[in-house]
Parts: sequence; C-alpha cells; structure tokens
Amino acid sequence: MNDASRALSLRYKIMPILEGQGPDVQGAVLADLLSLWLAGQIVLDDNGGIDREQTVKMREDMLALHIEHVRLMLPSSEAEVLHKLKTAGKA
Repeated sequence: MNDASRALSLRYKIMPILEGQGPDVQGAVLADLLSLWLAGQIVLDDNGGIDREQTVKMREDMLALHIEHVRLMLPSSEAEVLHKLKTAGKA
C-alpha cells in the first residue's frame, strides 16, 4: 500500500470519530495533531543535538507547504461536504 492509499484509509477511520463534534473540538484536535507532527520534525547538528535555527526553518517550510496543499484540496473537500448535505436523509 502506498502513502496516498494509507492516508486515505486513515482518513476514513478518523472521520467518524470527528463527525458530529463541533467545529471548535474538531479544530482543536486537528491543531493538536498538526503541532505534534511538526514537533517531530527535528534537524540535528553535528553533535546530535537539535539545530534550533534549522529546525525552525524546516518546520516553517513544512507548515507553509502543508497549508498550500490544504488550500488546493479545499474545493474538492467543499464539494464533498455539500454533496453530503444534499443527500443527507435521502434513500
């Protein structure tokens, strides 16, 4: 299974957990997970310690790339949400 397939599989496992929670709770969970993901991105110096400057730069670059991809995915996600709203309760 490739990374995209694993990501999609996880998405469908996580969605039911967040479904029905308010936007504040959903946002808090996603912010916490994003923060943990970024915290795990560390650049080590030659002595095995954390290179703070390079770590901060890498995290900023990764966050910018992440947000860029979120923006690119937004139209298809909006279409998915609107489709679910239109079909809710219909057989």
